[in-house]
Amino acid sequence: MLRVMVCPPGFLCSQGLDREPQRSAVFCPIGFYCPGGSVDPNPVPCPKGTYSHQPGLRDPSDCTKCPEGKYCYTENPQQEPIIEPTGNCPDGYYCPPGTGHPNSFPCQSGFFRNDSYGHGGEACVECPPGHYCPALATNTPTVCPQGFYCNEGSSAPEPCEEGTFGSRPALSEASQCTLCSGGKYCTGLGKTEPTGDCEGGFYCRQGSTSPVPPDNHGHEGGVCPAGSFCPPGSVHPQPCPSGTYSNSTGLQHAEQCVTCPPGYYCLGTNATSPSGSCFAGYYCTGGSATPVQNEAEEGHYSSEGAVRAEPCALGTFQPGRGYNSCIECQSGRLCNKTGLSQQPLCPPGHFCPAGSLIAHPCPPGTYTAGSGAEDLQHCGPCDAGHYCHSPGLTAPQGPCEPGFYCTGGSHVASPISSRYGDICPIGYYCPAGTRYPHEYPCPPGTWSNALGAQNVSSCWLCPAGFFCNSSGLTQPTGICAPGFYCAGGAKTAMPDDGLTGNRCPTRYYCPQGCTSPLHCPDGTHSNSTGAAECSDCPTGWLCLEGEELQLCPEGHYCLGGTVEDILPCPPGTYSPKAGQNQVEQCLLCSAGESSAPALLTPLAVLIALV
Repeated sequence: MLRVMVCPPGFLCSQGLDREPQRSAVFCPIGFYCPGGSVDPNPVPCPKGTYSHQPGLRDPSDCTKCPEGKYCYTENPQQEPIIEPTGNCPDGYYCPPGTGHPNSFPCQSGFFRNDSYGHGGEACVECPPGHYCPALATNTPTVCPQGFYCNEGSSAPEPCEEGTFGSRPALSEASQCTLCSGGKYCTGLGKTEPTGDCEGGFYCRQGSTSPVPPDNHGHEGGVCPAGSFCPPGSVHPQPCPSGTYSNSTGLQHAEQCVTCPPGYYCLGTNATSPSGSCFAGYYCTGGSATPVQNEAEEGHYSSEGAVRAEPCALGTFQPGRGYNSCIECQSGRLCNKTGLSQQPLCPPGHFCPAGSLIAHPCPPGTYTAGSGAEDLQHCGPCDAGHYCHSPGLTAPQGPCEPGFYCTGGSHVASPISSRYGDICPIGYYCPAGTRYPHEYPCPPGTWSNALGAQNVSSCWLCPAGFFCNSSGLTQPTGICAPGFYCAGGAKTAMPDDGLTGNRCPTRYYCPQGCTSPLHCPDGTHSNSTGAAECSDCPTGWLCLEGEELQLCPEGHYCLGGTVEDILPCPPGTYSPKAGQNQVEQCLLCSAGESSAPALLTPLAVLIALV
C-alpha cells in the first residue's frame, strides 16, 4: 500500500522521492531554511537581517542574526542567498544586530559615522566639536565656518554673538569666539572680523557693539572723558599729554588738549585743570609737565607760580640755581649790576659797605690799592711824601712838591700849615716826596735860615772862619778854634781834613776865626803846627816871613830875626861861624891881617843867603 511520508524539517524533499532523504544530499541548502512537511519544493531564504552558513536549517530562527556593524541583505534571495553578512555598515549609517538593508538606520542630524575614523558600525557618533552634521546619514562632519561655533553634536553652526567675531573656522564653543578687539566694534551676529574702528571722540573696549558706545559705566566704552582724547580706533582714553589739560569731553586729537598756561604745570594724567603752580626757585613758560620745568639760573630767583626767572636786583647776587631769593652783597663786594651770580670785589680805590649798589670812592687824601675794601677805614691815608688829590685813587698821584713835606693823608702837593704837611722849615731842605719836616736836615758843614728849601744845594756852606758841627743848623755853630783855620764848610772848630780847613801848618799861625793860615811876620816864627800865634825869632837866627829859620850869616851877627837886624862884624873883626847874635862874637883879626867891613846891605845879604 502506498504510504506518503512527511518531509522532515531541514531537508529538502523533491517530488517523487520514494525513500527517506539522505542527509548529505537533501539537507536544506545554505542560506535557506526548510520547515518540516513543506510541500514547497523551493527552500525558504533566510530573512533579511539574517544569514546562514550551514545547511539543514529548519526554521527562520535557525538563521543567524546579522551581527552589529554588518548588514545582511540581498536583492535576489533565491539566487543569491545570504550565507554570510553582506558587508560593513555603510558610512553615515549604523547597523544594530539583525540589520537587513544597509540604509535602514541613518545617523540622525548632529551625528555621523565613518569607518575611516575608526568607528564601529553599531552606533553613530556625536558630531565632534568645531563641526556640525546637518543632515541624516552624515558620514563626514562639516567644519564649523568662520563667524560661528559648533558644540559637540551640533546639527547646525551657531553664530558668534554680537560684540564677538570668529576669524577662524572649527570653533567648538561660544567662548572661542573672539571678543571684538579694543578700538573696534562688532555689530550683528556671525562676524568673521570686526565691523570697523571706533569713532574719534569715543573709546571701545573689547566686545563693543557700537562705534559710538554709550557711556554705560565703561562696559563697552563710552565718550572720551575730560582730560583725555580718543582718536579713531581708541581702546581706551589717552590722557592729555604732559603739559596739557582738558575740561571737555569727546576730544579726538592731542592737539585739542589745552596747553598748560605759564606759571602752572600739568602732569598730564587725565588732568581737567592745571595741577598746580610752578615751584618757587623754578619757572614755567607754558606747557610744563612738571613744577620744576626751568630752574632759576645763577644770578636769578623766582617765586611760586613764576613765568620767568627774575634777575637779582642791584646790591644782591645768587651763586646757586633753583633759589627763590637773592643774597645781599657782602661788605667789600660790589653788586652794581642786576643778575649777578657772583659778588665782585669792590674795585681798588673804593670801599663798599654791605649791599652796595655803587662803589664809594676813597676821599681825597686817601687811597686803596687792593680790592675788597669794606668801609672808609679801609681807605688808607695817602703815603707820607705823596699827595692824593682826586677821589677813588688806587695809588698816590705823585710826590709832594719840592720845598714842602707831606706827613701822610695830604690831598695837595704843597700843603701849608696843615696837619698833613707844611712848607719846609729853616735848617732843612725838602726834595720832592719829603715825608716829614726834619727828614732832610742841612748836613754838618752847612746851614740855612730860609723856608722852603728844595734841595741840599739850598743849604749854604758854613762860612770861612766858622764851623757848623751838626745838621739842621739855622746859623753857624761858632768861630773856628785858634791854631786851626776854617776855609768854608767846616764841620768842626778844629778841622783836619785839609778841604774844609786844617791844623795851622808850621811857619804859620791861625788865630781864632782864621779862614786860612797866616805867615809868621818877619822876626817871628812857628816851628810846630797848630800855632795860634808866632814866637819871637831866636837870637842868631833870621826869621823871614814865609822862610825857614836860617842862621845869621858868617861875618855877621844878628841882634834880631829881621833883615834889618843883620849887622856885619866891625872892621878889624870877623866871624867864621854863622849864627852869631852879638858883636862881641866877632873875632879880632890877627896881626898882619886886615878886615874890610862888609859892604853888603841887609837885602843883599838876604839875597846872598838865598
